Amino acid sequence: MKRNIYLISITIVTISCIILGSMYHGMGIVRTITRNIISEADDEDTTSIDNNNIDAFTRITIDTDVANLNISTGSSYSCRITSVKKYPVTYTNENGELRITQSSHNVVSSGWGNFTCRIDITVPADAQIERTDIKSDVGNIDVGGCNIKDIIVETNVGNIDLSNNTFTNLTVSSDIGNIDISGVKDVDNYNVDINTDLGKVKYCGSTSKGSMNRTVASPIGYIKIESDVGNISLN
Repeated sequence: MKRNIYLISITIVTISCIILGSMYHGMGIVRTITRNIISEADDEDTTSIDNNNIDAFTRITIDTDVANLNISTGSSYSCRITSVKKYPVTYTNENGELRITQSSHNVVSSGWGNFTCRIDITVPADAQIERTDIKSDVGNIDVGGCNIKDIIVETNVGNIDLSNNTFTNLTVSSDIGNIDISGVKDVDNYNVDINTDLGKVKYCGSTSKGSMNRTVASPIGYIKIESDVGNISLN
């Protein structure tokens, strides 16, 4: 009997160590990859697009391999891209859609060289964006102060920070990285579904493990957030 208790105790301790180690390792991956892959490069290795005034758009579609992304409000519609010549980021602005894509080369497998990939988009403060669809393999994503009806963000590795945005529906999916959603107006009036396999969930100051679900009688929209490894904060 004592032997069985001892074995059970050892098993519990071992599993706990594995889980904690996985979380620490996962966060380390985010820091290491985003630091080593997306870092400063020599000027001759990079190419830039800097358009301060472009035609208005109501949809944003982004699909990148390795890039940091920032969407914020400004005096005009603009798009600034700094990318590596070997893995260029390009954009089109047609029929009301700003579409940004990056070369489909496997950047990670090509080595851990130091280079920069960054995308900065601005929209006027009174602009109404109908839909923003972001897909990113590696990179941090920041969206702040925008009015976007539907926001969809899907990443493999990288932190996600969405602050002071006005939206109806929000869907976020991440493999590894922390997710911080802040400044949501009337957050208690949304249907909320949050899940993370390894990490903590913080909702309006209250912390729970793994998941948080909330259904209201007359929702103004929904918030769905999923993560494999990483902490999630919503307020």
